[in-house]
Amino acid sequence: MGVDGPAPHEDPAIEILSGTLEEGLEWKVTCGWQAADPSAPEGNLSTHLDVRRNGKRVLSSGFEGPPLYPDSPVNEWRGTSRDLPCFVMVRAHPNIDQVIAVTGRGNEIELALTAVVPEFELCFACAALPKGEDPGVLLFAKRGEEPRVLRTPPPPGR
Repeated sequence: MGVDGPAPHEDPAIEILSGTLEEGLEWKVTCGWQAADPSAPEGNLSTHLDVRRNGKRVLSSGFEGPPLYPDSPVNEWRGTSRDLPCFVMVRAHPNIDQVIAVTGRGNEIELALTAVVPEFELCFACAALPKGEDPGVLLFAKRGEEPRVLRTPPPPGR
């Protein structure tokens, strides 16, 4: 299962990360395998962000696809809605130990990375960027290496 194993079956989503922000905002990232897709032999993994303000859902979005694309140690999503901050979510190979969002204004925001989640054999990260800032580039570091920009597939529709 996961990065190097066979395609899994559909499983219920599990909570991976969560956090709170000012203004009564709470966010949660869940992840789960979707039904087998013959065109995706490595599996179809759904990673979902749910943001609530005072208990009411204000953003529900995410991305699906292979856990990681061939030759890419990360799979990422960026997005926002209405008056919310921009969020960045990342699925990463276990040898990635640092993820930094560099905003369009040049600010560096380090995303907290989970330990390897056994159900998916991946690490995950999510962060809300400071209000009014969008991610310019994402930097990733493999263990023992300096952070660098890695070419990743662009988020769908971006």
